This record gives sequence, C-alpha cells and structure tokens, in this order.
Amino acid sequence: TNYVNLDMAGVNWPGGGGAPHGDPEPQIDEDGYPKDEEVWPMRVYIGPSLDHDLFNQPGMVGLAQWIGSDAVGVEAQMSTLVGAGHEESTWKVDDWLENDRPEIIVYEDTTARSDHDSFQRNLGTVTMGFGGLVDGYWCYHQTCDTLEEM
Repeated sequence: TNYVNLDMAGVNWPGGGGAPHGDPEPQIDEDGYPKDEEVWPMRVYIGPSLDHDLFNQPGMVGLAQWIGSDAVGVEAQMSTLVGAGHEESTWKVDDWLENDRPEIIVYEDTTARSDHDSFQRNLGTVTMGFGGLVDGYWCYHQTCDTLEEM
C-alpha cells in the first residue's frame, strides 16, 4: 500500500515570491522549509525515512524525479536534497542553498505532516507528498484559498 498526498502543491510553483498579500516570513528559517523572498520550492517529500543524511528509499526518490523530468519536463528546476554533512535540524535549508535554491525539491523526511502521518504509522506504508508553501501561506485553510488567489 502506498499513499500520495497533494498538499498546497499549486501555491508556489514555478517558484518566485511576489505573493499578492506578501509572505509573512520571507527570511530564511534555518530549521523550517526551504524558502526565501524569491523562491518557494515545491516539495516532493517521501517517508518515512530513518535518516536525514542518506536515502533509505532510492526507488521512490527516483520515481519522483522521473515524474518531474520525463513526464512533466521540469528537470532543470528540480534537485534532490539529502542531509549528508549537515546538521539534522537545518539540513533541508542547508542543502537547498548549496544546490542554488532549486524550485522543486525531492527529499526523504523523518517526520510526516498530519495528512499522511497516520498512513505511515497505522498501515506501515510509504507516502509521497507534493507540498507547497504550507507554513506561511496567507490563505492556508482560509476562505481565500482559491485558484485565483494561488
């Protein structure tokens, strides 16, 4: 059993700030999701992973890359993130910066958001999430969360 989750995937790609209401926190948050005042990468996160510094599920990482490159044609904007050589608390941002701030990032994660945590815990399944700017999106779970606003 596998689970694919789309969570705010349309909010930020093809990257770039310029939010109509402004991003409330445009500064880089070292222990948060990679983003800055210009790029809000779409995140493709795979879990569960036991380690932040190596790929435990290279097949799923490869599948995510294939979906983006072969099927959609966004390989020039995509990069994988892995925390080798970085602190566990800041590896996502550190590796994102080292990779020149790609607009689509693929990584394994040791934590899960609420949308798919129960699938990992209760079913022992692999999850793949496509996520946008969730934390900091001005319309997250609000009535203004419409296609026009995105």
